[in-house]
Amino acid sequence: MTYNECKAMRAAAEAELREASMRLTRAGAGSGPSGLTPDSVKATPEYRAARYDTDRAFSRLRRINVYIVATFPNENRADHMAARQARQTA
Repeated sequence: MTYNECKAMRAAAEAELREASMRLTRAGAGSGPSGLTPDSVKATPEYRAARYDTDRAFSRLRRINVYIVATFPNENRADHMAARQARQTA
């Protein structure tokens, strides 16, 4: 697998995590008085499914990142430095 293929997988995993996280928020996560999720919300099937999907997406993204850092350290570092440089010049 090439570095560009891994980057595409990472982008897809990040999009999946964003979508799952939005569904978790719509299901009522963090809707309690202190920003915590009430037990009544945690018991709903919508919340449980969204939480499962969020955890699964996060785990997938973590595995992809570990693989990229271990397999392509130079390319990954160069991408990070290029992105940092672009942010500084913008």
